Amino acid sequence: MEKFQKVIFKLAETHPNTPLSPAVKNLLEDHLSRFGSQYKTPDHPPYSAMIERAIQELNEKRGSSEDAISRFLEKEYDNLPWAHSTMLKHHLRILCASSFIVMTRNKRYKLPSEIEIPILNSPSSEVDKSKPTRLRWDCESEQIKQHKRGLIKLKILFKGKIVRVIEKHQERDGKEERLIEENVGNTLKK
Repeated sequence: MEKFQKVIFKLAETHPNTPLSPAVKNLLEDHLSRFGSQYKTPDHPPYSAMIERAIQELNEKRGSSEDAISRFLEKEYDNLPWAHSTMLKHHLRILCASSFIVMTRNKRYKLPSEIEIPILNSPSSEVDKSKPTRLRWDCESEQIKQHKRGLIKLKILFKGKIVRVIEKHQERDGKEERLIEENVGNTLKK
């Protein structure tokens, strides 16, 4: 910072028409000291370490909120930057993405060791093995089959076998029956 101040004073003194007066020098020194005090190198640990410490020491059951973490950091560490809240949000997102911390449903943050992981052999984690797992292409082929069945039913309607189709739908669902009967009435009027 001292080198920066020397450079500024040399630039100010190089003006050929007006030399620096003592009042101007004092004004420059005041502004540079204010400017320098704002931009000191941080003496606190990295944000990831501060966040992890805050979550550990707050030790809230449902996790720590962003506001609680921010208040803790402001209380514990001096000389935080002006954009502390923005930087905190940024670092919380990064830590969540890298799974150093976990965000719960209520936007609260916990360390991953605090979250209960279900045991694989417990009765609650058993998978129902009676149904085979369906793969994506199995579901697509089933959708294609259902679509073809629907087309066949429509073809039957237009070929004049209307009575059989209505009987089949009466067994399943009354809503489908009404729709088909309306279509039957429309085809007979033509």
